[in-house]
Amino acid sequence: TTHYMDEAEHCDRLAFIYEGRIIAQGTPAEIKHKQMPGQVLEIRTDRIIEALAAVEEHPEVRDAALHGAAIHVTVEDGQTAGALAAHLRSKGFAVESVEPILPSLDDVFVALVEAREAEGRPQ
Repeated sequence: TTHYMDEAEHCDRLAFIYEGRIIAQGTPAEIKHKQMPGQVLEIRTDRIIEALAAVEEHPEVRDAALHGAAIHVTVEDGQTAGALAAHLRSKGFAVESVEPILPSLDDVFVALVEAREAEGRPQ
């Protein structure tokens, strides 16, 4: 067991447990490809903290979080990349890139937990 998703990347198989129940299992690659609802975009821009707040305002953003020197954003599909870049530029940010990426295990776990909570599944 581990709480460190970067450590879990090295497992042959793993299971995500939330509230005492398995919510996903498989290889890290299987979980990333099959369990992630939506597309993850990585945004690189200046003033990353302020940019995060601006990204969260966009109506097509499901979730946004800091990942090192970038922002990971979950959206319905990668077509939103251009709209997000334009949104940030309109607010005065210098956008280096907005690109679709393979989600991290952390991205997938957070998305699965939020989806369960939104559905109001019993504990």
